[in-house]
Amino acid sequence: RPEGEKWVITNMGVPINSNYDDFGIRFEGVREAGYLSSNRGERRGHDAIYRFELPEMEVVVQGIITDDKNQPIPDALVRLVSNTGQNTKVRVRKDGSYRIRIDKDMECVMLATARGFLNKSARLSSEGVTDSKTYTVDMSLPAVFRPVQLDNIFFEFAKWDLTPDSETGLQELLAVFNDNPNTLIEISAHTDYIGNNQANQVLSQRRAQSVVDYLIKAGVDKERLITTGYGEEKPFVVDESTVAKHPFLTIDTALTMEYILTLKPEEQVIANQINRRTEFRVVRMNYK
Repeated sequence: RPEGEKWVITNMGVPINSNYDDFGIRFEGVREAGYLSSNRGERRGHDAIYRFELPEMEVVVQGIITDDKNQPIPDALVRLVSNTGQNTKVRVRKDGSYRIRIDKDMECVMLATARGFLNKSARLSSEGVTDSKTYTVDMSLPAVFRPVQLDNIFFEFAKWDLTPDSETGLQELLAVFNDNPNTLIEISAHTDYIGNNQANQVLSQRRAQSVVDYLIKAGVDKERLITTGYGEEKPFVVDESTVAKHPFLTIDTALTMEYILTLKPEEQVIANQINRRTEFRVVRMNYK
C-alpha cells in the first residue's frame, strides 16, 4: 500500500475465510491463486495447508451447425472475427458442435460454411460481461441445388398477399441472399390439388412474385431472382423430418391427390397443408 494510506481489510468469505483459525496466506506471484493454513475440519486442532485458485473468467460461444433438415454437418467450418482483433477459425466436431473462447467487451461476426451448403452468418456482442458466460449460437445452413422449404412465410387465404407474420421468414430469406452474394436463386410457390388447376398455377405464380417483390424492395438485384409458380404440379415428397412430425406419412412418398385420398380426413388436411408451401432453390453459385 502507498505510504500514508490505511489498510482496508475485507473478510473474503467462504471458502477463503472460515470460523476456524485461518492464520496464513501466500499468493503465487500475481496470480489469483496460492496457499493458506487453517485448522478447519481437523478434529484434533491440527493445522493443514490448503491450495486455492480463483477460476479465470471465461467467455465462450458454442453451438451446433445443422442442415435445413436439422441434421448435423460434420465438416462445417466456423469463423469468428471481432473488433478486438480476434480472428478464429474452427472445424466442428462429428456431431456438428463447436466451441470458441472469445474476449469480453467485444463485437464479432461469425460465418459458418460447408461444402454443398450456403453460408450463414451471425452477430454476437459480449459488451458489459462481468463474469464467465457461455453464448449459444446455432446455425442452419441451407442445402445447395435442393429445394429448401420456407416455413415462416404466410399468405392471405386464397390470395397472394403476404401476412404480417411473414416478416421473420422474409428476413431470414433476405439474409440468405446477403450471406451468399454470388447466387442465382429460384423462388417457387406450390398449392394443393383443391380447386381449378389453372387457377392454382396463377395463384402460386403471384405468391412467388410477392416474395420476389419483397426481396427486390429490400435491395436484392432482380437479376438474381427467378419466379416460378408450380400450382399443384409438384407434390411434396415426404422426407425424414416430415415423418418425425407426422408419423402417418411414409418417407419418399409424393403427396399426390391419389395418395392423399387414401388417408383419414384429418390426415388429408395436414397433407394438403404440407403441399401448400413456398421454397427456394439455388440455380447457380457463380452469378456475376
